[in-house]
Amino acid sequence: MRKKHLLMLIVLLFSFIAETIPSLVTAHAETTKTSLIDEKFLSVAYECEPQDDTNRWRITFDRRSQDKASDQRLKMKVSNEKGNVITYPTIKGMNEKDGWLIEKEFSSSMEGQLVFELPKTVQKLYLDVQMDEQTLSQSTKEQTAKIQENILDSDEPFVLKANTEKRTSKKAAQTSEGQKEVKASAEEVIGPKPEDTEPMPATAVPANGLLRMDPPKYTNKKPVYIDDDGLYPNCYWTPTGQSNVRNHQGGYEKDSGWDGLTSWDVSSDDRTKSYITYGENRSKPNIELRKYASETSKEDEFNIRLNVRGRTIPKPGVDVCFVLDNSTSMADTDGYIDGMSRKKLAEKSL
Repeated sequence: MRKKHLLMLIVLLFSFIAETIPSLVTAHAETTKTSLIDEKFLSVAYECEPQDDTNRWRITFDRRSQDKASDQRLKMKVSNEKGNVITYPTIKGMNEKDGWLIEKEFSSSMEGQLVFELPKTVQKLYLDVQMDEQTLSQSTKEQTAKIQENILDSDEPFVLKANTEKRTSKKAAQTSEGQKEVKASAEEVIGPKPEDTEPMPATAVPANGLLRMDPPKYTNKKPVYIDDDGLYPNCYWTPTGQSNVRNHQGGYEKDSGWDGLTSWDVSSDDRTKSYITYGENRSKPNIELRKYASETSKEDEFNIRLNVRGRTIPKPGVDVCFVLDNSTSMADTDGYIDGMSRKKLAEKSL
């Protein structure tokens, strides 16, 4: 009898605990692998998993030779809707060349995956897949190799679409009626709007599972200076009414020359002129830099202004850039630098 009463007490206790514990809400991303190529000699598939601020793309491939006398080499290229190739993560056994990710050597088999993250604004990608074949033939004296490029039938790129849907468990339906979803409008967020930002280069996921960002690759647009009784830019502009001050002209990194602007009024705080810009989009560059000098009312005093701005962010926010000037152009020895007065140097070198 005592055992029966004890069993009933335990049942009642567990029933009470089950009623008082709030329902748990679980949510996870819906990911579906999509097959692009499904052949005995080659299979390629992809999936896209939404993260908090990005989409994680995963392209898997498996290549196997069907002929012992032939070896293959896989080539892939991933680009966005604007035709720009993404920044590839490092994959063992593969190199990047002319926008293509290519196997280093011909072999009988190869399998792996390409994993990268892009902003949620990138909803569509294009994947080009090619494969070269090397056939070995044995002659009477030596072995020769014949290479045939792009043996696949289709030359059209595959379209990869982002999957941004999320599904929740049935327990999510038990959410309290008093809870309301709060969304921040674009006007409440400091920084450039998402549509004004250029897609960031992809982030790679190495073997240790930690995210790594490949820095964007820019070509330094190096100014040219003339050494004529002092150092000053070959292509320069002067503030209106200040012919003794020479600042370097602006320009775009992919252009060989400069903007050709020779003078403008600095008193209006114009922030559209004389920037050196970097990035794929000329009208919306990723980085803009400008440094210039202007005279003040004092004979030996100049205003030096540095402007830095950029768009390399995946969502609205603010980036801060610290610049350290390690040059010796402002070094001072008793008011003279290389035999020239401070004012004379400023007139010549800025």
